[in-house]
Formats: sequence, structure tokens, C-alpha cells
Amino acid sequence: MIDDVQRLMDLQSESAEAKRISVQSENYNLTIYHRHREIDDWIRSMAAEYPDIASIHNIGTSLLGLPMNVIKISKPTGRRKPIVWIDSGIHAREWISPATNQYFIHQLLTKYAEDSQVQNFVDQIEWHILPVVNPDGYEYSHTHDRMWRKSRSGPINGCYGADVNRNFDFKWMEIGASSDPCSSTFAGTTPASEIETRNLRDYVLPLANDMKAFITMHSYSQLWLTPWGYTSELPSDYDDLYNLAVKATDTLTSMYGTEYTVGSAANVLYESSGTSRDWAKGVPKVKYVYTVELRDTGYYSFLLPEDQIEPTSEETWEAIKVIASQIILEFA
Repeated sequence: MIDDVQRLMDLQSESAEAKRISVQSENYNLTIYHRHREIDDWIRSMAAEYPDIASIHNIGTSLLGLPMNVIKISKPTGRRKPIVWIDSGIHAREWISPATNQYFIHQLLTKYAEDSQVQNFVDQIEWHILPVVNPDGYEYSHTHDRMWRKSRSGPINGCYGADVNRNFDFKWMEIGASSDPCSSTFAGTTPASEIETRNLRDYVLPLANDMKAFITMHSYSQLWLTPWGYTSELPSDYDDLYNLAVKATDTLTSMYGTEYTVGSAANVLYESSGTSRDWAKGVPKVKYVYTVELRDTGYYSFLLPEDQIEPTSEETWEAIKVIASQIILEFA
């Protein structure tokens, strides 16, 4: 579908660097792809700018020592609130996912004082957002291999990295994962062998009782996926998950006409095991669990141009707002 993939990668890289240099002394630009350090510096600065509703929580470091920081956004009230978790960047090459997640953060913080709906979201929900689950791989995709997917552990048999999204300790290595260290879906040497997996797990589990949504942002294919991935059978509350996802994606589509397919991962995409999605439903037993495969449907695939960051973020935020409204209705 792409005549010259390397040329597209080169043009994207050159464009990103030029824009990055041009905005270094200006306001943070949400319409370009940022490096991990820039993203981390930005969420820290946002938390410092909005200390009444935002704070940074370090959940550990990556294998190569990069910080994994969650930004928590909520108005303290002294009472327990439903928690919404959103992560992105578990697969290194899916650059649009951290970009979209940054937009969510920006909306929750900058619109709080002026938008009554956003104010209600921040007052009634505790948001925990991790922009980059796989910092080492994400950086490697910027500096060495644009199409890199995995972490950077190893080497094993001369090959580096495990697929962090096959490494969770739920139905690990049952299907749709590889034991070959050189495979892009290598599940790791053991369940939770990757420190990034363990950091996420250890942060989420203590929040399990209050966590009502677990949304993991990916690309590409324009899919809104529910559990399960390891089997074509459906969770007992599938109708709840499906109906809310349809409502969310209908709202998304109404903005720019972008169409999404909704269904369980195994039935709509392919079978996979050891994923964070299935783990979130199967272990902490979060109610609303989704994998969101963002734009596009294959023309640009992982190389989505920067001019699509803003519309992708805007339309996806509309869907997230539908889910947040349902969380408040059911649990707040």
C-alpha cells in the first residue's frame, strides 16, 4: 500500500526534527511526535502548573533507566472515586498512541476551569494516565528502527526485546505469542519477565477495587476491542462492554466520519494471549476494558503523518468522554 516505506520514514523523521527545533523555546506542540524525555518533561510541567488537580507518580524505571511516570488527574475530595486508567506506547512504533494520550491530559487540565463537563470528569473521576509503557522501545524507534515494536531486553540468541503486550501473567503463551526471542511477538522468558510489565502491574493492582475502566491505546486499524484475545468466547458482561463501545465510537465517527469496528479482540482482530487487556479483565477484574487501535486502516499504518495527530486526538477524546460519562453514571 506504500510504494516506498523508507522514504516516508525519512520524510517523517526530518519533519519531526525540524518542528522540534522550531518549537523548543515556545509552547509545547501537541501536533508533532515527541521523544520520551520531552513527553515526561511536559507531564511534569503540566502537573506543576495545575497542582490542585494533577500530580506525578513514578511507577519505576524501564530496563535502561528511563522514568515511567503516571500523571494522576483528579480534584481531591476526601472520598473514593472511580478510577480510569489510560496507557499508550506499549508497542514502540505506534507513535500516535502517546500523542493522543497527551491530548487527553491537555484537555483534562486546561479545560477544567472553563468546561463544566471536563470539570465534572475531574471532580468525579480519578484519572491515571501513563503516556509511554515501553520507553526503551519507543526511544529505539526514534533513534534506530522506526518499525521497532518490542522492549529492549536481552539479547537472547542475538535478538533483543520482548513484546510487552504478550508478557502479562494471564493466559501467558497460550496462543498468538511466540517463544522465539527473534519474533516480534516474543512473549518473554517468563510471565512478567519485563520490568515494564511488572511496573504497570504493581501500580494497577492496588487500585483494582476502584478501577472501573482500563483503556490501552494502540495503532493501527480503527478498532475498539474488548476482551478476550485468548479465546473467541466472550466475557459474561460483553453486552455492557459492546454497547458502551458502540456508543463511544458512534460519537467518534460523528466528528470526522472516521469509522471504527467494535468487538472482542479474538473475533475482530486475531487471537493473542498475555495481553494487558485480557490481564486487566482477568486479574484486577476491571469492568470496562478496551484496546483502542487508532487511525488509520493501513494506508500509512504505523507511519501516520503528523497532520493526523490533531483530528485523531480530537475524535478519540469524544469517545473517551462517552466512557467517562458512563463511569460517573454507574459508579460515582
